[in-house]
Amino acid sequence: MSEELIAQEKPKTDKRKGIKADEFEQFKGEVMGMFGQIIERLNTPQSPVAEKVFEPMKDEGHPDSNRVQVTPAWIQLVEAILGLEFTCEYELPPDGGQKFTIIVPLDKTNADKEYLRVFKTDRRTKELGNTGVRGVKEWCLKVRTNLQRSGIKLPQYP
Repeated sequence: MSEELIAQEKPKTDKRKGIKADEFEQFKGEVMGMFGQIIERLNTPQSPVAEKVFEPMKDEGHPDSNRVQVTPAWIQLVEAILGLEFTCEYELPPDGGQKFTIIVPLDKTNADKEYLRVFKTDRRTKELGNTGVRGVKEWCLKVRTNLQRSGIKLPQYP
């Protein structure tokens, strides 16, 4: 039994060889080159498409506006579900969140006359949270249902 313990305690010989200095320098050069490429990519500006989607929009009446350009996919959803005459806005408030607004044309609105007299437009706004395109679609469908219940004709949507 003691021979078995001694055999188990024997250290196994390491058969790995050391690396030569020139091989290490070559490896080091490859790694440093990769780090340089990563740093270069991090320092280059983002693609123009990504910047354009979230480009701040300045209105004449609202110099500190938090509205940004609406994603084209969201605009297509509004047009497909509600119609081509409907428009939308997207806002990123300074306190956080995402506000999506559907602007209902006056000939399709079911808003009260007093409301329209005061506000001049029919704007339906929803806080999207983290729902993204799904939240936009759900909001468009709710606005559509509300308008159709009032007898307003909208284009056919599946």
